[in-house]
Amino acid sequence: DLKFVEYKIIYDLIDYVKDELEKLLNPEKIIIELGSFKVAAIFRTDKNKMIVGGRVISGKLEKDCKVRVLRDKERVGQGMLSQLQSGKQEVNQVPEGSECGLQFSGKEKLEENDVLECYKEETKIKKLGL
Repeated sequence: DLKFVEYKIIYDLIDYVKDELEKLLNPEKIIIELGSFKVAAIFRTDKNKMIVGGRVISGKLEKDCKVRVLRDKERVGQGMLSQLQSGKQEVNQVPEGSECGLQFSGKEKLEENDVLECYKEETKIKKLGL
């Protein structure tokens, strides 16, 4: 697919080439660590989802974040935090030191004392510096 482009101003050509080269760059994936949660109780287990209770031991939890499951400090699985509840209310985040309930979506069967490391992934588009 050959494309011919004509420019009367050199800066427009430079901008065009820069934009085309940036399209060839792979986006950068950035992982933002949010916090960790220790499972104290298992309330309900369904296929590929569980409702558990526990305490936020560091940072904060955010609804719809990704989760790494640690058992005895070893990574045993991953999933997603699809619901978050504090008291009787559904919330979007829970701070460090608070107790809460959450719905974990994933294949791993959680156990008491498991630690859930919560994080977000963002995609950063790479730019050329000229």
